[in-house]
Amino acid sequence: MNRLEAKNPWIFIIVGIAIIILAFYLRMNGNALKERCTQNATAVVIDYEEKLETDGEGDWQTMYSPIIMYNANGQTVTTTSPTSYNYRKYDTNTEVEILYNPDNVEEYIVPSDFKTGTIYIFLIIFGAFCFLAGIAGCIQSYLKK
Repeated sequence: MNRLEAKNPWIFIIVGIAIIILAFYLRMNGNALKERCTQNATAVVIDYEEKLETDGEGDWQTMYSPIIMYNANGQTVTTTSPTSYNYRKYDTNTEVEILYNPDNVEEYIVPSDFKTGTIYIFLIIFGAFCFLAGIAGCIQSYLKK
C-alpha cells in the first residue's frame, strides 16, 4: 500500500469535520444576525449591481445584487445586498419587507429569504457522510493489514 492510499480515509474525516464545523458556524452567524436585525421596514428594490464571477468551472456568469432603499431611524438608507444571485430575484420597484439593525442601519435581512435549517441540515448530513466514509476507509485499511 502506498502512502497516498493510507492517507485517503483521513482526508474524508478531515473534510467531514470541516463541513460540520462550517455548518455550525454559519448557523450561529445567521442567528446572531437575526438577533441584531429587529426593526421592521419596507424596502424598495431600486436597481441591481452586476458583477462577473466564475462558477468554479472557469465559466463566467453575471451575478446580481439587489440595491435597496428604505427608511431607518429617520434616515433614507440605500445599500447593496451582500447576497448575489445568478438572476434578478426581484423586479425593480418591488417592495420587500426587511428587518434592519437599529445600531447599524445598513445591516439587514429579508426574513422571507432567510430560510434557516435546510442548508445547515444538508451540510451536516454531507459532513457526516464524509466523516463516516473516512472511518469506513480507516477500518478497511486496518483490516487489510
